[in-house]
Amino acid sequence: MLQSGPALLVDGEHLPVAGKPSRLNYLRDGRLLYTEKVVGGQRLVCNGDPGPTFMRLAGLATAGSHYGVFGKSDKGMTLLINGEEIGQWKDAGDLVMDASGNYAFCAFVDNKPGVDAKLTGKEVLFLNGEPIAFGESVRSPALGPNAVVAHLEAGSEWKVWKAGELVGQHERALAPRFSADGSRLAWPARTEGRWGLCIDGEIHGEHDEVTAFAVSATGYAYAAREGTECFVVTDSGRQGPFTRVSTIQVTSNGGFVFVASTNKGKFVSLNGALLGPFERVGRVGQLGDVVGFRAGPLGAERLYRGVTPSERSFEVLSNPVWAAGSLVAFGLADGEVHRIAL
Repeated sequence: MLQSGPALLVDGEHLPVAGKPSRLNYLRDGRLLYTEKVVGGQRLVCNGDPGPTFMRLAGLATAGSHYGVFGKSDKGMTLLINGEEIGQWKDAGDLVMDASGNYAFCAFVDNKPGVDAKLTGKEVLFLNGEPIAFGESVRSPALGPNAVVAHLEAGSEWKVWKAGELVGQHERALAPRFSADGSRLAWPARTEGRWGLCIDGEIHGEHDEVTAFAVSATGYAYAAREGTECFVVTDSGRQGPFTRVSTIQVTSNGGFVFVASTNKGKFVSLNGALLGPFERVGRVGQLGDVVGFRAGPLGAERLYRGVTPSERSFEVLSNPVWAAGSLVAFGLADGEVHRIAL
């Protein structure tokens, strides 16, 4: 018999929920993490243990077996790390974490007892709860190995800082990002009205705009707009034109995957192979290999792991969950719900 109202099934077993669950995540240690909409707002549930209820949750971040989230209330933004309340600020965001449990975020510090006077009224970058930088507009932290943190400082000139050292100064810059091994730091930057991808201080390309990007230990890929056309530029050439590029990620073998649109539909490029066109492309994620789910041109959705699709198509596919080395989702076909694992 079907259960009425919100339900959560794990391997076919109903788990009790008080509200509507969403954003399911498996942590590396196997615990199930999800947000839950309940009377009064939202809360985070980890392994069946609900956290406090807030008006809304924001900035959910996970890495390895660690997680963090901001909870909004009428008093401000409360940060929870692994279920523990760290502090409360008038406004806060940009939470990032790494698999070792390090975390960084930006927050506006107002005047209250015990606050260092030099931080009052400033945007402050915190690393593991300790202030490490402050200014009029500090934002977009990135974490590299060994808790090395980079961030932006916005102003008349946009500055990029890494471990407290100024590494870039531009007309405009976007959020920096480390390669997985931490050996390289990249960010889009505008110089004399032209955008390029800056990698460790060296700018690559001149374009009308640079948006999505990814960098590996040996290569890079970024989305560049020239007039009305978009291209994906790599260290070995470029692909396109496209009307839009929405996602670029590094694959497990050091290649790249991206999602792009044309007037024929959406395409997925994986290590140089172009898949599609598709009507829709679902969330692209990584667990040993690049995986995602997407809908074919006739609306029959299939689940993919790399370039290998599931054996059959479905009328509807739920958002996939990456767990225990598999991509798992539920699909509706011929009036029945099927569990698919790749």
